Amino acid sequence: MRARLLNEACWSRRRYGSAVGYNPFRKQVKRSSDAWFLVSALIVAALLVVWAANPF
Repeated sequence: MRARLLNEACWSRRRYGSAVGYNPFRKQVKRSSDAWFLVSALIVAALLVVWAANPF
Protein backbone atom coordinates (compact mmCIF):
# COMPACT_ATOMS: atom_id res chain seq x y z
CA MET A 1 0.00 0.00 0.00
CA ARG A 2 2.82 2.42 0.90
CA ALA A 3 4.63 1.77 -2.38
CA ARG A 4 1.45 2.53 -4.33
CA LEU A 5 1.02 5.86 -2.51
CA LEU A 6 4.64 6.79 -3.21
CA ASN A 7 4.24 5.96 -6.89
CA GLU A 8 1.11 8.09 -7.14
CA ALA A 9 2.90 10.99 -5.40
CA CYS A 10 5.81 10.79 -7.84
CA TRP A 11 3.43 10.64 -10.78
CA SER A 12 1.57 13.72 -9.63
CA ARG A 13 4.82 15.67 -9.15
CA ARG A 14 6.02 14.70 -12.59
CA ARG A 15 2.81 15.88 -14.22
CA TYR A 16 2.51 19.08 -12.17
CA GLY A 17 4.09 21.31 -14.78
CA SER A 18 2.26 19.82 -17.72
CA ALA A 19 -1.13 21.05 -16.49
CA VAL A 20 -0.06 24.69 -16.29
CA GLY A 21 2.26 24.76 -19.30
CA TYR A 22 5.49 25.19 -17.33
CA ASN A 23 8.55 23.75 -19.07
CA PRO A 24 11.73 24.00 -16.95
CA PHE A 25 13.87 22.85 -19.88
CA ARG A 26 12.86 25.57 -22.32
CA LYS A 27 15.50 27.78 -23.89
CA GLN A 28 16.03 30.91 -21.81
CA VAL A 29 16.14 34.19 -23.68
CA LYS A 30 17.91 37.19 -22.19
CA ARG A 31 16.14 40.47 -22.81
CA SER A 32 17.15 44.05 -22.17
CA SER A 33 14.14 44.37 -19.85
CA ASP A 34 15.86 41.91 -17.50
CA ALA A 35 18.71 44.36 -16.95
CA TRP A 36 16.36 47.31 -16.47
CA PHE A 37 14.35 45.33 -13.94
CA LEU A 38 17.53 44.53 -11.99
CA VAL A 39 18.77 48.11 -12.09
CA SER A 40 15.42 49.48 -10.92
CA ALA A 41 15.30 46.97 -8.06
CA LEU A 42 18.80 48.00 -6.94
CA ILE A 43 17.81 51.68 -7.06
CA VAL A 44 14.71 51.02 -4.97
CA ALA A 45 16.78 49.03 -2.47
CA ALA A 46 19.36 51.82 -2.24
CA LEU A 47 16.63 54.42 -1.71
CA LEU A 48 15.10 52.31 1.05
CA VAL A 49 18.47 52.04 2.78
CA VAL A 50 18.99 55.80 2.57
CA TRP A 51 15.48 56.41 3.86
CA ALA A 52 16.01 53.99 6.78
CA ALA A 53 19.37 55.60 7.63
CA ASN A 54 17.91 59.10 7.64
CA PRO A 55 17.97 60.33 11.26
CA PHE A 56 15.00 62.71 10.89
